Amino acid sequence: MSTPVNDDTPTSIVQNAGADFYNLNNFASTQGNLAAVAGQHRANHNGLVSTNFRDSNDVKFSNRLDVQRDFQATFPFYLKAGVAYNEQIRFKRQDQKRWYWMGQDGIATADDITAAGAQLGRFAEPVPVTQQIPGWTLREPAYFSTTELFKYWQANPQVLQENTAFTAQQQIVGRQKVNEKITAAYVMANTTIKKLNVLAGVRVEKTEIKAEGYRVLPVTGATSVLPAGVDANSLQGILASYRTLTTKSDYTSDPFPYLHLKYEWLPALQTRASYTEAIGRPNLSDVLPNNVTQNDTTQTISTNRAGLLPQRSTNLDFSIEYYTKTAGQWTAGWFSRDVSDYISSATVPMTPALLAELNLGSEFANWQVATKTNLGSAKWSGYELSFRQALREWRFIPRPLHGISLWANYTKIAKMEGDFGTPGSSITQLANVVPEIVNGGFSYRTPGGKFFVQLSANYQAARPTANLPASAAAAQRNPQQEAYRFWNMEASYRLSQKLRLTTTARNLFSERPRFSEMGIIRNTQQATGIAWLFAAKYDL
Repeated sequence: MSTPVNDDTPTSIVQNAGADFYNLNNFASTQGNLAAVAGQHRANHNGLVSTNFRDSNDVKFSNRLDVQRDFQATFPFYLKAGVAYNEQIRFKRQDQKRWYWMGQDGIATADDITAAGAQLGRFAEPVPVTQQIPGWTLREPAYFSTTELFKYWQANPQVLQENTAFTAQQQIVGRQKVNEKITAAYVMANTTIKKLNVLAGVRVEKTEIKAEGYRVLPVTGATSVLPAGVDANSLQGILASYRTLTTKSDYTSDPFPYLHLKYEWLPALQTRASYTEAIGRPNLSDVLPNNVTQNDTTQTISTNRAGLLPQRSTNLDFSIEYYTKTAGQWTAGWFSRDVSDYISSATVPMTPALLAELNLGSEFANWQVATKTNLGSAKWSGYELSFRQALREWRFIPRPLHGISLWANYTKIAKMEGDFGTPGSSITQLANVVPEIVNGGFSYRTPGGKFFVQLSANYQAARPTANLPASAAAAQRNPQQEAYRFWNMEASYRLSQKLRLTTTARNLFSERPRFSEMGIIRNTQQATGIAWLFAAKYDL
């Protein structure tokens, strides 16, 4: 097969040996070995037919009450306090089923999983499909028709048999639910002393988490739950070893103080300085007890944890801002982030709190737990530059160009250090953190606003895909995502006061991420092309 560089579509293909791969009758079912279709269904065997039912919802409740009192004094100020309650319920159910091919006689035999027995050519698309693959210039392959298979199955129900072990397993594995409740309260004060505005306050939060997942009980060793002679992946084995599991946790974070200062040197020139403390909550997927397993040999429990605490950060920000007459803005800023309780994967000793959280008995008191936990610290700092400017503000710009606006912003992480959950190490580059980002573009609007067009670009510097120490040699050996840039375009045209036509193009030049390792660049993602959207908006 020959494929051009930086492309996904081959231009030539030659088969040198073997059965003709254009003939569906030469293909066999992937349903597994003969034992699986001989009545001993195994959950880890594929089938000829499978379904994937997905049902998920994400519900959020939010309530808050705020009160404020203004005071007129030498320096007018106000006090404000409030309470808030937020709840998020995320539920997912993914039931899957598989069916084995049993043949016309409905009895499992060796030829049912061979090309000769399957004869998949009978289920080919009745009308050949052409040019289904964009840019495909080679001979079109024969396509399998699920519609034809379904018609045959309806007329001959004995040809397929459900894998009941897989169905039972997926009913347990596919059900996941997380309920997170956050109760918060705050108090703050604000005053202006001449040109200085001061805002200070403190916030407290309590978090409660209930997560429902599943646990796999041991199927080997002294604590095996399997009856003698039962296969772990059979229906009986699945029902014996798979259990639903509910875990609960709650925590109250230390108070979060904050202070914001703003000083107006001139009506259009001001500086800001801020000190804040905040948290970064773990992803809901990290607190879900998904696939809790135990290893009797190493005496280790592997699991996610509902008791995983959030990362806590101390933040410093400083900026100087200039505002123009046409709502333009020029800004330069510096930032610093100091993170503790960094969330990392680790193996930690079992504790009484972990036993209670994971609903485990005292027999696990001396075990280890492989999980994500709060371990390590991180600190980084950098600066930001940005501007937004309409050309009509500058007198020397010709009138036809007054509808043009320019903008750009640049963010640079100048320094990064910490152990990032790897005690004893010094990490200077964090996995998948982009050290430099540039956004920019321009827009043009006609004087009457009838036509509008905007072109924007985004640039992301190369970033490592693994935590890297300070060694330059390590940075060269480890994999990284290469620098990535893409362009977007938006345009609209007003046909009347109520009707406007719009178009949007994402990734205008069909760029895609590229990865490299030891200096060798490779493509690992299929080109997505350009995403076009055309629409008409009518105001009633």
